[in-house]
This record gives sequence, C-alpha cells and structure tokens, in this order.
Amino acid sequence: MTDYKITPQTGYVPVSPFGFHDWALQYLKCRRSFLAPAGYSPVPYFLLCHAIELELKARLLEAQGWPPKVDLMKKLYGHDLMKAYNALPNHQQILTASEIAVLAAANKIYSSKGFEYFQLEQAVGGFTGVPSLAALDAVAEKLLPT
Repeated sequence: MTDYKITPQTGYVPVSPFGFHDWALQYLKCRRSFLAPAGYSPVPYFLLCHAIELELKARLLEAQGWPPKVDLMKKLYGHDLMKAYNALPNHQQILTASEIAVLAAANKIYSSKGFEYFQLEQAVGGFTGVPSLAALDAVAEKLLPT
C-alpha cells in the first residue's frame, strides 16, 4: 500500500457584512433580555458595545466592496468604536454630539476590555467614567434599527 500526502492550500473565505450585522442584532437582543442586578453591572455595557462594534464593522465592510477584507478591518480598527465610527461614510455618521460623547465614554472602557475584566481603578472610582446605560442603549438603537 502506498501512502499519499495531500497538502491543501490555504484558502480565503470572505465573511459577509450581513453576518456581522446579524451577530450585532443578536448581541442587542441579548442586552434587551438581560436583567441586570441592582447596582452596576458591566454585562449590558459589553453587550451594547459589542453590538455597536459589529454593526460598525458590517457597515465598513459593506462600504469597501466585495470581497470584504475582515483581517484588514481588525488591524485598522481593533475594538476601537470611535475609530470605526469616524471611518464610516459621512452619510452614515448619524450620531449627535451628545451621542458621540456617550459612545466615546463607553469606548474608553470597552476598548481597554474594561467591560470584560474587573478593573480596580473603575471600582475605586465608583464607576464614574461609565456613561448612562439608557444613553448607550439609545445610541445602539439608533445605529442598529430593528
């Protein structure tokens, strides 16, 4: 019996902007169904920020044409919501100045994984840099109309 070795070439599977949009809506749906405990919880903030991130990247992928370059998207924007928002085409930059301030405040924490891992500085500071959850909800709703 002869042994054969088959070495497949590396392939490229383009990810549709619609996939990013669908996942963004799933995170938003999870936020809507999440019942936060009394006091501060990072979970709804993370769900909203991640939904916003995925929606912004869906729009950026869609704007760049086919096939979308997801790896480039990761390198250019990482988890920086403001960088991604500011890269949107002008007609998609629909947030008001006060909504941008809410997004920027959330981004400062989200981009440093502050809604994923406990950060002592936040707790000691009484979570003062955290924007209003209702305001962040409104930003997500505006960017992800359902």
